[in-house]
Amino acid sequence: MHSNFVTEVAYKMQLLQIQNLVLSPWPLIVAVLLQNRPSMDFDALVEKTLWLKGLTQAFWGFLTWPDNEPAEEVIQSSILLYSNIASLVKDWVILKMECRDSELVDGLMSQHITLLMCLAYRNQLLNIFVHPSLVAVALQMTPVFKEDVYSCFRFLCSVFSDEFICLPGNERKDVEEGCYLLCKSEAIQVMTRDILVTGKGNTVLEFLIGLFKPFVESYQIICKYLLNEEDYFTEKQYFIRVRKFTSQLLDQGVSQCYDVLSSDVQKNALGAFVRLGVVEKKKVNNDYIFNVNEPATTKLEEMSGCKTPVGKPATAKL
Repeated sequence: MHSNFVTEVAYKMQLLQIQNLVLSPWPLIVAVLLQNRPSMDFDALVEKTLWLKGLTQAFWGFLTWPDNEPAEEVIQSSILLYSNIASLVKDWVILKMECRDSELVDGLMSQHITLLMCLAYRNQLLNIFVHPSLVAVALQMTPVFKEDVYSCFRFLCSVFSDEFICLPGNERKDVEEGCYLLCKSEAIQVMTRDILVTGKGNTVLEFLIGLFKPFVESYQIICKYLLNEEDYFTEKQYFIRVRKFTSQLLDQGVSQCYDVLSSDVQKNALGAFVRLGVVEKKKVNNDYIFNVNEPATTKLEEMSGCKTPVGKPATAKL
């Protein structure tokens, strides 16, 4: 009882912090650039950033945006301020992803480091968009029946509660808030049994899925790595091996999901997998070792990849 009270208070304090978070234009610009990498036309960037500005405000986000300056100047100033990440060349905005093999930091190439910096700025947006985005991902993963979407939302919250603010037992309220915000932006219509995507909703849902799908893909990739582990491993070995495994997939062009290189994502995934029983954690000689539960890992990978239906709330478990 005491533990639940502390968790709920901590959750509400985090929500208050998010509600008072004021974003600069740069996280919005980066979020748009990442979905159009490695480059895009400057005018298109301005148009899409202004669209995202409106969506952020519709979802109760707060921005510090100079009202008396043209949007073109605001965005150009931001690009100049972060010239180590992006540049404006002949009306094109280009992410600095050039590969210099000699420059390695913790096994990461310079292009990886640039993208991870971009992801860190983009992530400032995530908790503003978390509930409508998880509804959008659920709509992509399951038929449009309302209860199926709710079940999928619950499943996503259980997996990603280490990444985003998800209070256990509050999923029904959270999914209803997500649906409300999507209805407010005229992206969906909630009927008696179904959730329908409107004509203009595809643009909104596509962007929201683009924000959150990389986390789903990252966890899928880590599941695939774990299924190749044949013995017990330590946390240190996990980080070294999962980075090597994911770097190879990226270098080979098998994956374009750079989020999986984030040490935070790798750490949160391991914590989630232990919590879900995908990985077993044991203490041996004052150190922790881990062992993969193959059936649970396979099931999680299949459920997150839509190969296995998530099912009803009572069965949406590993």
